[in-house]
Amino acid sequence: EHPRTASVLNALAKDHVAFGRFDRATDLLQEALQIRVQHFGVDAWQLFKSYESLGDLYAQMAVDEEAIRSYRMARKIFLKHQTAAHPLNGYLLDKIGLSYQSLQLFAEARLRHEAAVELLSQFSNGGHPHLSVVYNHLGNTYVKEGAFDKALNQYRLGLNFSLRRKNINPVVEATLENNIGLCMMEKKRWAAAEEYFIAALKKKKNHPAYLKNLALVAFHRRDSLRAQNLIQQAISANVFQIGQPFYGDKIKLIELLGLQAKWGAKTSESAYELPLALADSFQVQQQTAFRKQWKTVLLQLYKDAVWYFYQQW
Repeated sequence: EHPRTASVLNALAKDHVAFGRFDRATDLLQEALQIRVQHFGVDAWQLFKSYESLGDLYAQMAVDEEAIRSYRMARKIFLKHQTAAHPLNGYLLDKIGLSYQSLQLFAEARLRHEAAVELLSQFSNGGHPHLSVVYNHLGNTYVKEGAFDKALNQYRLGLNFSLRRKNINPVVEATLENNIGLCMMEKKRWAAAEEYFIAALKKKKNHPAYLKNLALVAFHRRDSLRAQNLIQQAISANVFQIGQPFYGDKIKLIELLGLQAKWGAKTSESAYELPLALADSFQVQQQTAFRKQWKTVLLQLYKDAVWYFYQQW
């Protein structure tokens, strides 16, 4: 088949990914790859993006062994045609590291992230812009190993680098500030943690996870009213992103609802009654029929959350 067919198949695969049809997307990407292999050969530059796209898809599906295999093939082809000092080599190393993280092979993950840091640090103006992202990933690896001091150091390196470059990516900076706040929470440095969570929220207003973390700080500082208010803000932000119910992460929503039940109700029975008032408090300007539907779904999620969390208390 003509190699342009492979480009069409790749485009179709992206559409299937957008709708969550990952198996179909995988088949299309594999078909596109085979067309390019037959037309260009096994080591051709045209195969680089095919393997990288397959790796990205497998990573998204949490099929991490296949993701690593695809990324390695992409990197092998890349290094045949480009210098090892090219920043894309750093990107690939970082992606491989993330897949090793997912497999809980943290030593292997650190090796790739550290190699990516070393490579991306060599660029002008103190380093390549992606360096702050890799510092964050390396910090996450240390967190998963329970090495919070080492993680904190990596997060600070990433944040300081980003600030020196003057707003490389405010979203990345917010992520780093949130992660520094989490490390401060582990050290029970509540005031410092609060400072970083507030800084993160200034860059990503109403981010559900940052609001939840700020609520946890308030809870540990025995400010229960503020904690409950922040959790309610987090629930609202998670449920009604871009004006659609449950656009946010359902599991995170259940966690937030469980926290509110834990802090706002003395018994599981009284907790069941809270979501009705909660749904009203969102003040979403929608038709009554939609509000009623949201209340019904929210009530069921809330009951699920209360049941789950009360089993653990």
